[in-house]
Amino acid sequence: MVFDDILKIEEYKKAPKCGNVLAYLRKEVVLEKYNSEDELKSILGNSEILELHLFDNDKELRCLMSESKRFPGLIAYLEDIKEDPDNTYKEDCFLDNGDKLTVLNHIVFDESGMASIDSYRLTKGGC
Repeated sequence: MVFDDILKIEEYKKAPKCGNVLAYLRKEVVLEKYNSEDELKSILGNSEILELHLFDNDKELRCLMSESKRFPGLIAYLEDIKEDPDNTYKEDCFLDNGDKLTVLNHIVFDESGMASIDSYRLTKGGC
C-alpha cells in the first residue's frame, strides 16, 4: 500500500488533519510530526507502507495491509479511546531524541475480575 491508497478509504476522512505519523515502511520506520495532508504525502512519498498510524492527543487511524485469507487487503481502524482512570492505563515511551510517546491502553474486566487490554491508542501532542 502507498499513501494514495490511504486517501481512498472512508476512515481517512476522520483521521487527525495534523498530528504525528508512525509508518513502518519496507526500508525504514518513520516517526514525524505533520501539519497537513501535503506534508504527510511529502513525508511518505511513494514508499511501500506496511503499517501506518496517524495520531494526535484525541484519536488514531491505523492502517495495514493484510495477506490473511480471512481479512485480505487494506484494514483501517479509527481508535478514539478516552482517558479514564477506571479503564485505561498509560505507558510513556521515551524516544532516543528525548521526545515522549504515550500509549493509552484500554482495559476490560471479565466476569472473574481478570483484566486484559483489548485495544490501545498512541498519543502525542499534535499540531
